Amino acid sequence: MRKYMLFVVLLATAICANAQDIPSAEKGVNYGKPFALDSTLTTAQLEAKMKEKQFSGQIKGKVVEVCQAMGCWIKVALPTGDTLLAKTNDEFFMPKNIAGKTVVINGEASIKERPVKELKHYAEDAGKSKEEIAKITAPKKELTVKLKGVKVVD
Repeated sequence: MRKYMLFVVLLATAICANAQDIPSAEKGVNYGKPFALDSTLTTAQLEAKMKEKQFSGQIKGKVVEVCQAMGCWIKVALPTGDTLLAKTNDEFFMPKNIAGKTVVINGEASIKERPVKELKHYAEDAGKSKEEIAKITAPKKELTVKLKGVKVVD
């Protein structure tokens, strides 16, 4: 019986030692490279600026979707009803529960054309149904941000 109890205690200790905290979406928390809020554009200002095809800096917006597989990308609402796709380089991950939160993203924005295969992959990561994924049949030009960091502000 003593050996059994010792085994249970050691197993519980090992599990606790290897447990990872799941990040919560706390206000003011940085994910990725920390940055100070400075010269932040709104998503509307970014859309106007993107006629230049590139932008590097901070953008404030509301998260509408998060990668449910790993937290490696978010979609932020644009005034036009579209979204911008902000992705990490797998150097950091964001909480999966930040949809609806306001964030400031820091990175490099550009316009990219996403092939159907990639759009379907993102739909799968977002937990879309097979029917919704099957409706994706054409490539799409999309405003994309290569993330350096994200700060939850609301």
